[in-house]
Amino acid sequence: MKKQIVKFLSILLVGVFAVGALAAFPTGAVYAASGTPQRSYTVLQNTYQREQTLLAGQANRLTMANNAIGRVQDIINRGNTNGLDTSSLQSALAAFQSSLSTAQTDHNNAAGVLSSHNGFDGSGNVTDATAALQTVSTAGLDLANAASTLANASTTLVSAAKSWVAANKSYYDGKITAAYNNLNNWLSIQATNIGRLNDAASKLQAYITQAKANGEDTSSLEAVLADLNTKIPQSQSYHDQAASTLSTHAGFDGSGNVTDEATALQTLKTAGAQLNNSKNINVALGLELQNAIQSWKSTHPSAAPLPTIVEPTAEPGNG
Repeated sequence: MKKQIVKFLSILLVGVFAVGALAAFPTGAVYAASGTPQRSYTVLQNTYQREQTLLAGQANRLTMANNAIGRVQDIINRGNTNGLDTSSLQSALAAFQSSLSTAQTDHNNAAGVLSSHNGFDGSGNVTDATAALQTVSTAGLDLANAASTLANASTTLVSAAKSWVAANKSYYDGKITAAYNNLNNWLSIQATNIGRLNDAASKLQAYITQAKANGEDTSSLEAVLADLNTKIPQSQSYHDQAASTLSTHAGFDGSGNVTDEATALQTLKTAGAQLNNSKNINVALGLELQNAIQSWKSTHPSAAPLPTIVEPTAEPGNG
């Protein structure tokens, strides 16, 4: 959930940049150039085009801000599901939505003024300097108001979200510690499974030796044994890497408590990937071994029974 919060914070922050962009409106320059008609026309036309560009950019920012509402609501819903107090975040979101509505109204007013383009022709050329000046001045004020409202609302919601995250730090840290403990448990399960695969390889080797002495064609079993002997060390290598990562416990203290969240999350990500790589090999070998045994029994009904081979148990993970 914290990753979701960081993501929507970055989206909301784009609204802050709108104020800086709109500060470039040269309304004063239009007045100052009134003594030189041609220059006044040029400034008016440039201002009109710039406002059109800013209108499009601000429309995108408003869309992103609206999309962020759903993300914040999802965070609130998840927080409620997990028994967290989300009242402060709910209030902040309601205030944000109200401000966003105000910003959208000002933005729409600006869009209407620019669309009417009083004092300009359809190509943005000045036809009436007085009317054109009123157009860019009114649209500029509406755009600036919308940008300021959006920026202030975004900043307020970002602050509220950061405070909410900080207030629930112990909950998130508890989840991270639980994940760390789960990976250590997975490590233990995986060690057992690798041991079972090694045991299976030893038993299979002994059986092949005896079966060949009895004149049996053991080529299919030998292929499985070759895979076991090649891939078990690969699985063991991934497992050992995970064991080292968890033993180093970067971002955690010796008891698995979080000391540095970003580093702890990286530890979980790295160890999880290493364990999953080992797991995928174990699963594939287990299935291959199971299929080979069933096939051998069906095609060699008179052969000596295969020794009891314990299959790897199910492991957690994403494989």
